[in-house]
Amino acid sequence: MNSPTSRPGYLGSSARPITQGVLYFRQTHPDVVYLKEMLFALGLLTDRTAFDRPERLGPITRAAVIAFQTILGIAPADGSEPDGENYPRGLPVCGSQTLACLNALRTGNSERLTMSAVGAIQRVLPLQRTGRYGPTTRKAVAMFNRGNMLGLDGNFSVASFYAMFVSPRRPPTHTGAATAALPASESEATSYFATQGPSSFNKGSRGWHNADAKANCGPSSLAMCFAAVKGQPLLKLTQTFYKNATNPEPLIDLLRADSGDNGGTMSSAAIAKAAKAVKLNAVAFKSAGEIAGHVAAGRPVVLYGNTGRVTPKGTWWHDVVTPLGGTYHARGSVWHFIAVLGWKGGPKPYVVGDPCYDNGPIAVSDEELLMFTGKVVDGGQSFLAISLAAPADVGAH
Repeated sequence: MNSPTSRPGYLGSSARPITQGVLYFRQTHPDVVYLKEMLFALGLLTDRTAFDRPERLGPITRAAVIAFQTILGIAPADGSEPDGENYPRGLPVCGSQTLACLNALRTGNSERLTMSAVGAIQRVLPLQRTGRYGPTTRKAVAMFNRGNMLGLDGNFSVASFYAMFVSPRRPPTHTGAATAALPASESEATSYFATQGPSSFNKGSRGWHNADAKANCGPSSLAMCFAAVKGQPLLKLTQTFYKNATNPEPLIDLLRADSGDNGGTMSSAAIAKAAKAVKLNAVAFKSAGEIAGHVAAGRPVVLYGNTGRVTPKGTWWHDVVTPLGGTYHARGSVWHFIAVLGWKGGPKPYVVGDPCYDNGPIAVSDEELLMFTGKVVDGGQSFLAISLAAPADVGAH
């Protein structure tokens, strides 16, 4: 039996451009070998018996082609003809759009992807579906690639396709999976939001100048992420620990106690310790380029940074939060935790909960997020982050 030189997510040495304009069912042609190598690398052709006759396009290969076309929204060259062995010999399977996309993935020349293929990528990231592989899409793909350790560029490659559409790491959908789908808007994140002091989101909590409240930005951000991962309103989640709770303050206090760090500036290690205490899988990372990948994979992020200098221009508190109206309690240069709760796409793709802002979740751009984390993107001194996933069920205290 012949074997592919490719493996899922990786294109092998025998892959070549597919130059034939159309490939037909039961056709024998050298380009079919290259087609099979591509489909195997994309993770869609999993039956190695398809390589017994490597130059023949049979029903196994045709099924993989249809899966590829379905994912990228390409109209099948064969229309809606009968499947499998009943499909008539000599009718087309791969047309020009399919072959163009396969070759674009092979070379990384993403601008040559069809509009439907680009739209499918934009839907997952998610971005406005323009069908054009422009600067915004390239930037989002670059962040996706970095988050999945696929390199630094914004080309949508074979490895990108596998990670986004096929691999178990692909972003979750609203299917009732164990990890809840994260909020796709500020309004969807509202039930998960809390402030570290008194507000309409945390009625009855300690005053803003109370020492404990000042130490609560980390636990408050962790509590928001906990609720987002569970897919439960934060007050309801608090009541699984404290049945008579009327605000999220008891859960925030519990998480602060679990951290073992009651100082005014909580460390990322303390946040990770508190997360594990409530059976969250906590993963620390040190690159701002990874944030999008974690959120896309259904993992909210507790993010550490600084609200800004006393001289305000170009800072988080002055340029990002203050123009939105409402009251902000961390003006000036304050080391602080916030929660990246979801992804909505567009020019301000991140849905963020800042526990010092009274008006609820906000939408934030990449540039605005860098005002908080610091201009040094990778390994910057101010950059620490923890993504969270897969909590076990917890009972009431």
